[in-house]
Amino acid sequence: IGDKKAMLCQDALMSYASPQTGESVNIYRSDSYTEDNPIYIIKGLDADGNAYEQEVDASKINPNRCSYNELMVLNVETGHTSPKDYLRAAALRANADADSYFEKADYILHAQEVMEDYKTLGNWDSFLAMDKWLQSLLDYVMKSGFRK
Repeated sequence: IGDKKAMLCQDALMSYASPQTGESVNIYRSDSYTEDNPIYIIKGLDADGNAYEQEVDASKINPNRCSYNELMVLNVETGHTSPKDYLRAAALRANADADSYFEKADYILHAQEVMEDYKTLGNWDSFLAMDKWLQSLLDYVMKSGFRK
């Protein structure tokens, strides 16, 4: 879109950009990352084209109130980095009407709404895949000790 720039890095664990807002995101493991200290670094460009860097502790993410970026960190932390996993999260973001990757939403609620749509449509493969994906995120959140 016009003069918008994106910063997508090949060495990132996951990268994505929004042509609508101009935001770009690259997710990396921190140098201090361990299983007990799951710290990630998010780098990119904000909607104004300014570079940013943010540290995120995956074990402290509340999927009932998190940004899309934090949801994607949970995806990376739980090994969900396939294009299908990305599309599942993108469906939740669309359902949440989140304009920015930084905007907070209740992604569990939106997952349940998307799954209800799949059920209504009889799209059982997508329903089951979304359910399995969501359950793995919730299992991680519970294992890491996060409480709503």
